[in-house]
Amino acid sequence: MARRKALKWNAHKLAEMAGIPYPTLRDIEAGINYGREETKDAIAKALGASVSDLYKDDSAKGIPDLTAAAAFLSSFQSLSPDLQKIVLAIVHGDIDYASDLTPEFAKKFEPLLEALG
Repeated sequence: MARRKALKWNAHKLAEMAGIPYPTLRDIEAGINYGREETKDAIAKALGASVSDLYKDDSAKGIPDLTAAAAFLSSFQSLSPDLQKIVLAIVHGDIDYASDLTPEFAKKFEPLLEALG
């Protein structure tokens, strides 16, 4: 997003230049969707940058890089469906990890915490 703003482009302009739907770009910039490789390549090409250059700007602002996200997703996918539901409840604020889960149960989440670094 920083590179787009430096070019004084709005998100609609970048989506048009990259040849992707605006909602896809909006979700990628919001961190809702990480995008397919070809989508990220199209965005980078439109901005005259590499994909890794695009994420360097964001990682300096505390936004996780794609490596951490991929490790998290891999760990998340290895959990049982019941544990996945609990993780999603924690993310959405329905469960307070620190106070609602027993220490024994919380140990099941250690791979996720390690993936987040």
